[in-house]
Amino acid sequence: MWKDASRPRSSSIADLHNADKRKYKRMLYSEREHERQCYTNDLHDALMSKSGTRFWKCWKSKFDKGSGSSRFIDGLTDGVQTAEEFAEHFRKTYTSFNDDQNTHLQSIYQNRRQKYVGDPFLDDYKFDVV
Repeated sequence: MWKDASRPRSSSIADLHNADKRKYKRMLYSEREHERQCYTNDLHDALMSKSGTRFWKCWKSKFDKGSGSSRFIDGLTDGVQTAEEFAEHFRKTYTSFNDDQNTHLQSIYQNRRQKYVGDPFLDDYKFDVV
């Protein structure tokens, strides 16, 4: 009807068209909010029941899109080959100009890593969902 009337910008037909358009957009927004609320409620219920398995199943069903499509990186689809290509790229790109300095920095890193134990897990870090 609106198109048949040459798409008027101001008239009773344009007013009806705009009202329908607003109603349609409100309905889309409302459906998105309803879907988000369902996600939130289901996840909250699973978390409240303290069932880790149920929570993660719920999480995956809502957010995990899976690997539906294969991924090509420089023509490679195998994960191992892609990782090797990635490592080789950075090995070529980021090399040390001074082998002595590189060895020195690597030994500092190794010494620090051996002594690293991480932050202690304190009671302040614990929480519960109420």
